[in-house]
Amino acid sequence: MANYGSITIQFGIVGDAGKISIELDEEMNQGKTQFAYGSKAYFQVYADPGLTVHLIKTDGILTNEGVGTRTFDEQVQFIDSQTAELGKPIRSIESYQWYGQDLGNITKTGIYQIKCAQSPDITQGKIGITKVSYKADFTRYAISVPNKGVPEYPVLIVAVAA
Repeated sequence: MANYGSITIQFGIVGDAGKISIELDEEMNQGKTQFAYGSKAYFQVYADPGLTVHLIKTDGILTNEGVGTRTFDEQVQFIDSQTAELGKPIRSIESYQWYGQDLGNITKTGIYQIKCAQSPDITQGKIGITKVSYKADFTRYAISVPNKGVPEYPVLIVAVAA
């Protein structure tokens, strides 16, 4: 059987014990989003510290490839609250840059939460937008699927919070 075809990976998340996010590892996959049979497709799982995550797959062989840290940049608005949430669990705030009005220092106050030093006040026109650069820890996994003999083969990986 020829080694033709492409694997596509889809992700799902089940459970509300904490936050989980899963995404393909762009660096390890060298930007690829489709994979040949037998090759490894790498992905990153971000979860609340201490949260147990179980991965369930429709097919293939899953391997734990270790842990890592990645830097993210997110734009955050402060309109009517001094706090905001980022998309991944925060290991550390690396830097921030205010665009226009400056509402002071940005500090980490929770797993996902940050706080600006000054309270926004919409009635006084005191609002802010900032770009926050932060580090988040992840666990890297890989999946490989043996040749199925079809040109396209989707695989579903679901993370279950326990």
